[in-house]
Amino acid sequence: MTIFVNLPNYTNQTLIVRKNGSKQNDEDKGWLKPLFVIADDQTVSVLELGIYPNGIYISKAYQEIEKNFNNGELFILERHMLDEDRSQTFSTPHYFSLVHHTKSLNPNMMLPVIEASLPNREDGLFQQGVVLPTKDAFFIKDGSKVYGPLTAQLEDGQYRALPKKTQALRGLANDDLAIYDYSVITDFLLTLNDDDGRQIIFLPSIKTISALPFEKLDYISDDRLVAYFNSMDIGRNSRFLAKREAQKLQDGLKHQQKIKIMPSDRLSRLESILKEYLGDSDVGKDIIRTYLKTDEGKDFLSNYVAKNQSSLIGEELDKIKNQIGEQRSELEKSLNQLEEKIASKRSEFHTIYDDVKEATVEATEQIKQRKQLLEQDLAALEAQSEEEKQNILAEQQRDKQEKIDALSDKIGSLGQTIISKKTELVEIEQRMNEASTIIDLQGEQEYLNRDIDRLKRAVESHSKTLSDPEKLAEAMAQVKLVNDILNGRKLTPTPTIICNPAPKLDDKQPTSAMDLIEQIAASFEQDPGKTFNNDELVNILICFTQSFLSIFSGPPGVGKTTTVIRLADAMNLGDLNGQQNFIYVPVGRGWVSSRDTLGFFNSLRDCYQPSRTGLYEFLRRNEEEEYQKSPRLILLDEANLSSIEHYWSDFLGLSDMEARSRAIDTGHPNREEGLLRIGGNVRFMATINNDATTERLSPRLLNRVPVITLDADSSLNSTSSLQFNKLQGALDYELLEKFFLPNERDEMSVSDKLTLDDIVKILSEASPELGLPIIISPRKRIAIQNYCMVASQHMENEEAIDFAIAQHILPSIEGFGVPFRTRLERLRGRLGNQLPRSKRILDRIISSGSDFTNSYSFF
Repeated sequence: MTIFVNLPNYTNQTLIVRKNGSKQNDEDKGWLKPLFVIADDQTVSVLELGIYPNGIYISKAYQEIEKNFNNGELFILERHMLDEDRSQTFSTPHYFSLVHHTKSLNPNMMLPVIEASLPNREDGLFQQGVVLPTKDAFFIKDGSKVYGPLTAQLEDGQYRALPKKTQALRGLANDDLAIYDYSVITDFLLTLNDDDGRQIIFLPSIKTISALPFEKLDYISDDRLVAYFNSMDIGRNSRFLAKREAQKLQDGLKHQQKIKIMPSDRLSRLESILKEYLGDSDVGKDIIRTYLKTDEGKDFLSNYVAKNQSSLIGEELDKIKNQIGEQRSELEKSLNQLEEKIASKRSEFHTIYDDVKEATVEATEQIKQRKQLLEQDLAALEAQSEEEKQNILAEQQRDKQEKIDALSDKIGSLGQTIISKKTELVEIEQRMNEASTIIDLQGEQEYLNRDIDRLKRAVESHSKTLSDPEKLAEAMAQVKLVNDILNGRKLTPTPTIICNPAPKLDDKQPTSAMDLIEQIAASFEQDPGKTFNNDELVNILICFTQSFLSIFSGPPGVGKTTTVIRLADAMNLGDLNGQQNFIYVPVGRGWVSSRDTLGFFNSLRDCYQPSRTGLYEFLRRNEEEEYQKSPRLILLDEANLSSIEHYWSDFLGLSDMEARSRAIDTGHPNREEGLLRIGGNVRFMATINNDATTERLSPRLLNRVPVITLDADSSLNSTSSLQFNKLQGALDYELLEKFFLPNERDEMSVSDKLTLDDIVKILSEASPELGLPIIISPRKRIAIQNYCMVASQHMENEEAIDFAIAQHILPSIEGFGVPFRTRLERLRGRLGNQLPRSKRILDRIISSGSDFTNSYSFF
């Protein structure tokens, strides 16, 4: 590396690159073109020209890069090295890297700034010929102003602009665009000169300009505007309104204008749309078109045309006949010319065929003569080689005889050795028999010593019992208990267990979901555990609120158990000893029923005998009002050491929201005392490992719970919330429902619905070419819809659906065979780079399945 001292060295830093083509004779090798470098402080800068004159060489599996990334797409290269030998040979720097050092770029990084006219907000349609990136966000530079962020949809070959929701710009509502002066943000932009001489402008990330001043532009389209007001119960929620419905919507607007609770600009726009629609003179034409599309209308149209054919199409029919006559004359003329050419070519063909036939006869005669000469030479060579063959065989026979004699001598020597070894073996067996006798005597002595020690301990225990009045009383009580049982007397129930008081609520409860997230993050940052960014904390809180049971999965040591404990501590629910509103339950090997988790009714003692987990006592407290004010959390640690569906069966039916009011029957003869009521504020969180010592999760369970995957490197940035104070008291449970349960006005975005529908279709399609289908139940789709409706309010839409797919759908993957891998590859292509979390998990499933005979599973 010393020969290029004047060039900067970026081998220890992350680069942003794109594909630069594969080798012509080997498509599995190719090059990457570096464009940007990411510094340690995460700032992005353009690479200088000449640093990578030969690009970066990929020597193996370049087709994986071709499959993972589109042409022109930017992606991350985490590591690359200098090829010192090639650099010395060619006197220019040569670099190389490997495929596994590449990964997708964060969707919120490197947003293109496209120079174009901002379309009218009424329909958002760009001019024909404009090409835009779909799915990813971008900005538009129109004159001296920059508008964004936006996304684009391709509709009938024309791009349509849509506002993209983002949390990075505070105060920017849905369907709003931020307007920046280009002169203000120009210092934050990166300009790249493309290969064809064009300048491409990028914004490193939205956060880089989030602190700059901007204006807001209401960019809601006409169809979205109608849907917006329809959602407010003014009219029917439909993009196309009938005249009667439109009139109702217009009457509703007049009432809303009187009470003045809506933006006046949107009201005036909608009013003008309705006036134009209601006053349109083409309504009759629309009715006629609609009628003609029906079966009755089609029959009428056919009969009418048949009866009036001469008047309707007479003149046009004559014109068409004249045109056909002219075209026919031209075609006949062309056909005659072609027939003349065919006759000429046929004559040439016959001449060439005769020449070839004559040449073939001459060549056949020459080959025959040559073959006779070769046969004569071959006979002479065979006669000469027979004598040499006999000499070689005689020489080989002599060598073999010499080897046989040497082996005979060696066998005789080995025989003598075997005889001596047998003698030694007899002596060793005699010694082993003597040692075995000694070992048996030693074992018997150790057993007798242990028996003596046991008897001594028993004597000491009885002595202590006799000398201790309390222990003596307890022993007498046990004797009395057995005597009462034998005599048929009824026993008294066990005394009521005294519990610690419920946690007190914080006097200053969070005022918003973001306020709560920041307080939870502040608590997490006060210990050295795993770091989580805001999106990951939002995800955990939504799963905790919406799911009766949430499961943490991941390799050992990643922080699954400590994450649940830290969450309970952040909400001030209690400690590890099961005090107040948090209990830690380590699952044991061999649990098979609720007897292991809750307990059982002991008919001999005529009372319910709780298990030593303490879960029964913990849930009994929920009948008291003070324990119902804050969330109650139960941690099932190492939950799949036994089958969850067996020992947790009493709770499995409570996983559906509508079944939470049901109670668990403990088996007590007294029906009222035997019912254990589970409050709506109770939640379970479980941690699992995946190895040979654990049980598989059943499809019935996976259909009801999210599986949150924790990776050692899942969080690149901390939450940076040290300026916020953690909760000083317990969290009010009603706030969790308010912040993280969907309400009637929430709806799933169109893009999320399309993504979900595509993925469900790929997994459930019944085809022999795709192997076993995976059915996504309506219950699971409702869970995903509820998750996305809430999560999209606190994170980017793509991030929300990415979490939902990774936690609710991918855990259901279970199949085998090459066709099933084809199904997974098709799903991988649909996930693309927009859902990096789900794609990373699916890549793990595919790669691990390839190592185990095409058997694919999430676990």
